[in-house]
Formats: sequence, structure tokens, C-alpha cells
Amino acid sequence: MQVMPSINCLESSIDRDMVSFRVPVHRGKKTGSDMVLHLANGEILSRKITIAGNYPDRLRGLLGRKEILADEALIIKPCCQIHTFFMRFSIDVIFLDRYGSVMHVMENMPPWRVSRLVPSARMAVELPGGILQGRVAPGDILKLEE
Repeated sequence: MQVMPSINCLESSIDRDMVSFRVPVHRGKKTGSDMVLHLANGEILSRKITIAGNYPDRLRGLLGRKEILADEALIIKPCCQIHTFFMRFSIDVIFLDRYGSVMHVMENMPPWRVSRLVPSARMAVELPGGILQGRVAPGDILKLEE
């Protein structure tokens, strides 16, 4: 498995080989059926990744959907806060920094809520509500690979 190319704006002083979480370059929403999101220990969180990388797709997020399947995840980048207004289901949310390190986790966030602002986060991963069950904590590392 190879790590996908980076789109995050890394400062030139940072060693790019240290970056463990890289999101592929896409204009707009892209679904990657061949991408896997997993913890550094190898535990898989999702096999079907959708990337919302432009403003309209980030704004829309999961709105209008009746559910998110157990093997799905939405990565919103850039993102340091989310909401669940107009949503019909609860979600689990993981806020990550540019290296894939978990900054904050919200489990079973119900509809009509706003998450806390996580200034150090560069992206949010939205998963089906209840899927995490305490398996992810701040400081854990997530990886996205083909």
C-alpha cells in the first residue's frame, strides 16, 4: 500500500517524509472505493472514503442523506468545526491535524448540534454514529492508504 500524494499546505521547514496522513488531490467530492482509513495499529475504520475538498462539497457534507453506511467515511478538508443541522442521523467525528494525529473525538453527535471549534484541526472525518465505541482517542494516528 502506498500513501497518497499530499494536498495540505505544509510549511517548507517540515520534513514531508514525516507526514503520515495525506489526502489525494481532487476537485470536489471524490469517492475512493480503493482507499482505506485505519489506525496506525492497522485496525480499519472505513473502506469507502468520500473526500469533500471544495467549498460547496464541504458545506453540503452529509446533508440530504438518509444514512451513512457502516463502511463509509467522509473526509472534510480543510475543517476545524462541523455541524449536524438538517441531518437525520447521528455521526462520529474525528478531528485530525495535518499529520493525521487525532486532536478531538465526538461520538454519537446527534442532529442539530455544532461541534466545538478545534483550531489545530486541518480536517474532520465523519463516520456512522456509534462506530468508534471508544477505539479512537486524542493522540492516536490515522492513515489513509490505497
